[in-house]
Amino acid sequence: MGSCIGKRAKITVRGIEQKSNYVVNNIVLDRWTEPQVKLLSSRFNQYKGVQGIDKKGFTQIFPGINNFPHAVISRCFSIFDDFGYGIISFRSFCVGLAQVLLANKEEKADFIYKIYDIDRDGVLKENEYELFIKSASENECLRNLSKNPSENISLHKEKLGPAPLIKEVFVVWALRNLELDLLLRPFEIIPSAHTERDVITKLLTEVLEVGETVFLISSQWWEVWKNYVNFENEEANIEESNNEFGSISPVNRQKTVAFGDKPVGIDNSNLLLHDSKFKLKPTIKYKRDFIWLKPKAWESLFSWYGGGPPIARKIILDREKPKIELFPILVAIIPVSKQGQIAKEHKKSLLASKNDKISMFMEAACKLFNVQADNSRIWIKSGENWEVADLNLTFTEARQLEDCEILLETATNEKNSKTWPRDCIKIEEELKAGDIVHVRRGSNSSIDGIILNIQEDRVTVKVADKTENVPISEITSARSSNSKPSQVQTPIPGIVGLINVGNTCYINCIIQSLSHTPLLKTFLSSEAILSQIHTERDAEKGKVTLELATIIREMWSQRALKISPSKFIKAFTKIYSIFEGNMQHDCHEFLSLFMDRLHEDLIRIGDEVANKTIVVENPIDKFTEIREADEQWRKLQGNQGSVITDLCGGQTRTTLRCSSCKSKRVLFEIFTNLSLPIPISMSIPLYITVIPLKGAIQMIGIMISKYVQVDDLLAEISEMSKINKESLYLAELSNKSQLSHFDSHKNEILVRLGITTRSNLYAYEVIRTVQEAETIGGKKVLPPQVQGINDFRIGDQVDIETAHGWGTGRIKDIRQVNGKFEYLIIFDLEILRSDWVLHSQVAQFRSHTKPDNPSTLQILLANTAIVNGVREPIGMPFILSIGNWYTLADLFDLAIKNACRLFKREYEHELRGNRNINDFFQLVIIDPATLGCGNCRKCSGCPLPRNKSDVKVFGTNMQRVGLALDWNQRYFSGEIKEHRSFKEVRAKEEQLFQPIDISLCLKAFTEEEKLDGSCEKCGEKEMKMHMEIWRTPDILILSLKRFSYQDGCLEKIDQDVSFPIFAFDISEWVKGIESSNGLTLSTTALQNAYDLYAIVYHSGSITGGHYTATCQNYESEEQKWFHFDDDYVFELVDGTEDSIPIRNAYMLFYRRRKFSSSNVINLAYQCG
Repeated sequence: MGSCIGKRAKITVRGIEQKSNYVVNNIVLDRWTEPQVKLLSSRFNQYKGVQGIDKKGFTQIFPGINNFPHAVISRCFSIFDDFGYGIISFRSFCVGLAQVLLANKEEKADFIYKIYDIDRDGVLKENEYELFIKSASENECLRNLSKNPSENISLHKEKLGPAPLIKEVFVVWALRNLELDLLLRPFEIIPSAHTERDVITKLLTEVLEVGETVFLISSQWWEVWKNYVNFENEEANIEESNNEFGSISPVNRQKTVAFGDKPVGIDNSNLLLHDSKFKLKPTIKYKRDFIWLKPKAWESLFSWYGGGPPIARKIILDREKPKIELFPILVAIIPVSKQGQIAKEHKKSLLASKNDKISMFMEAACKLFNVQADNSRIWIKSGENWEVADLNLTFTEARQLEDCEILLETATNEKNSKTWPRDCIKIEEELKAGDIVHVRRGSNSSIDGIILNIQEDRVTVKVADKTENVPISEITSARSSNSKPSQVQTPIPGIVGLINVGNTCYINCIIQSLSHTPLLKTFLSSEAILSQIHTERDAEKGKVTLELATIIREMWSQRALKISPSKFIKAFTKIYSIFEGNMQHDCHEFLSLFMDRLHEDLIRIGDEVANKTIVVENPIDKFTEIREADEQWRKLQGNQGSVITDLCGGQTRTTLRCSSCKSKRVLFEIFTNLSLPIPISMSIPLYITVIPLKGAIQMIGIMISKYVQVDDLLAEISEMSKINKESLYLAELSNKSQLSHFDSHKNEILVRLGITTRSNLYAYEVIRTVQEAETIGGKKVLPPQVQGINDFRIGDQVDIETAHGWGTGRIKDIRQVNGKFEYLIIFDLEILRSDWVLHSQVAQFRSHTKPDNPSTLQILLANTAIVNGVREPIGMPFILSIGNWYTLADLFDLAIKNACRLFKREYEHELRGNRNINDFFQLVIIDPATLGCGNCRKCSGCPLPRNKSDVKVFGTNMQRVGLALDWNQRYFSGEIKEHRSFKEVRAKEEQLFQPIDISLCLKAFTEEEKLDGSCEKCGEKEMKMHMEIWRTPDILILSLKRFSYQDGCLEKIDQDVSFPIFAFDISEWVKGIESSNGLTLSTTALQNAYDLYAIVYHSGSITGGHYTATCQNYESEEQKWFHFDDDYVFELVDGTEDSIPIRNAYMLFYRRRKFSSSNVINLAYQCG
């Protein structure tokens, strides 16, 4: 049913059903506030039987109606018993009462007409007419048209006319002549506006008394309430009368109070600092921002409306005058465990007046932690020291003038002896150098220090600027269990792990989130679920839902630490076979299908299939669209809906428009979760270590699109480093010293190759051609392009004729013997010894020899060190470019030359001092994958021989054979010069990878975008799409699009997204209704403030990952947060919202701050 709405959602159109009274009654139920529903439930439960309230209970709950005629009482009962079962359910009770107490004058007059239309024929016959007149007169509800009662009745009958009396005439007459509220007072089990006004008026006072407590209330909410009860202008709208008795006016002829003007829960949030439950904004002012009430007045309003939070403040004496202490001290109370540890994860906060004695505060703190005050003591901090507090001092006298922390310590009593945990704690065995500890100072104070050394029974500690050696008995660990989440070890209702039965973490995290969904959890764990599943058409219907209900009931039964969801998974995979087996799946995909299934199982009985999407072609105006959207929404709330759509169903509006022919198509679609794009930059910061053949090694930074090709990246590196692009060899260092090069991937895009900001990239200047290798190494392999004369010089490379045939070598010296030249030749190959040869044996290079497939090699040179007998990489690896005609001696010299680039400057004189090179490092042959020997594959690494063997023995596969320099780390320097671009890009990265606010995701969701397709009408590719949120549900599930497909690449978006925990207001993006402050019933439906209660995380990559969930235990008093990792459950640090991580957040579950009362009644009280 369109559970996941994304920008590419496929559009479908289905049939439409007729409306049901269910939706009408839901609208009526939404007139109640949650506190009122609680009061109604309490009253209802006093008199209900097994199934509800019968007629006897009805007269008990409304004892005042016993003054009505018996026939009228029966008619009243039948109006509430809308199904005619002789039993009134709680839902029917709330619907009927709302039409009496929360109605406007016309609706109240209509109700009175109905209860006297005893035979239900739509008119008041003579007997019904007379019964009404008599009842209204006896209850003094008729307007006084005459001081004589009999004459007064006659005058009203004259106004009404003879029987039979139709409703329209009755209503017009009643609005002017009948005390509606007085006649309906027997039904007033919830105070009316007039009653509320009278109660509060009597409790108001302007006198403040020192020492008492008052409650602050938002002026904004207070004004709404005063407007509702017509607080100050009772006679301002008295209806004019045309007769002599006009001044004797019924109360109901005052200003009409529409039910929409009734306030919802008290809202003091605008008085508090953001996300604070205690601290007021420093700029608030009396009357402009708040008013104050005495406790009884506050308690009355709070019992009627709820909300809050309650803001209690003490009256203090300031300059000889009583004054409200708006900004008391916020004290964080940290309990001390029985082992003497500071348990910050269990801290709680209280407000304290600066003038309060600490003894008074300790009583409140002990009550908060349920410990005995006479067995406890408080520690306060003085500078760096903890000291036992003097309870007779005030906070001001104890110099605790700002928000602070205190320790609450409770003694243990054994054998009539009191023992304080902090007095006898011993240092823990796991403490080590570097740990922070408390060092005791006398019996009542301590100071923080850092452990430098531990020796038997004494500890060396750095305290402030000095070092002390103290006994172990004077040390207390400062570490508390809040350094990591604590695993839940005892059963807690709802806090139960789910066993992973084969890559089912994607299912477990969703079950945990649904189990902690308000109202839905109540419904699924109740027996009412059985009445909502209809199996008439499908015998399999409901099995998945019932298995979920079974799991949730078991999770909240407080019986086990973990359970298996295998039965549920079996039932689900029987329907959705794609989820069979142990393959990993996407939890968002699972949730979307699962919500569809729940909806299908729980859909209310109807004759037609629910209409997921409606299409409006070329609407003539906005009102046409609104009418169609409203019709779809009403049907969703009626027979086409279910508990799932009631609670989680929202509505989107998508506009498709052709810029060419101006055709327009509007689609309204129902969603149960929204999928939001994560707007990220296409550019990513890359950091590349550039290693030229000569010169300084430096780290550069480049901002580049992740969708460019490797060749484009090489061009950027070339421009910045001034190295020819063709000479650059780009590689990524992965496992140990294994380099993966991109030479064969130059035409592929970066993201497809997995190149990210975290990639450890190196750009080497290498020798690509034989000619370059000849020039740089000075050893030729190819014949000269122009053959010269046989005039040889020292250093020339030549061909030499030997007894073994022609070879190559280099002239080291020349001499003349008997007038003939002889040459001292250094032969290229080891098998030919160096010797003097005759001039006749020497010829031009390559005149008698041929090169043996000359090519260049790129050989890895890793920098390593032997640590505890194991070779470990240190610093960067090199690439040695050399021709395959060079010798191992040449390779050895090239490796040493590169090693010198990393030699510490302060020891360079030792390197030049002709010391044995093995004192600094050893050059060995390795396997880059294992860092073991790459030659014999048995030892740790065979030394590289410094001989004239051909370097070809290394072959061309650098992945299998390389070199390593085993350094004496004393001489190694891994310092790399940072190019100016590095700091520039790093600054951009800090900005780029800051968590983006979720508001940007919502903005991206609602932005217009151009489509690839063509217009169906004109064929032009000028189609644009604009998606908007039209209506939001009580439970708002948001999915962040972490998996993106672009340019043929599927990638995971790791960008962190920040999101509010409390009061997330999305009104800016909800376009189906106008924004408002949401303080009245008519505007609360428009209020879109949400609180977070669950998060699903995905860690890992596209190819493999893991799902976990973090949920709030909203049913507990402390409402702590817990992390669920399959069958492992952890309480978050502090158990509060401050410890909720945003990293890897994938799905967010929000609850509307003010649930619609219809959902509260239908799912909480009706099912409870």
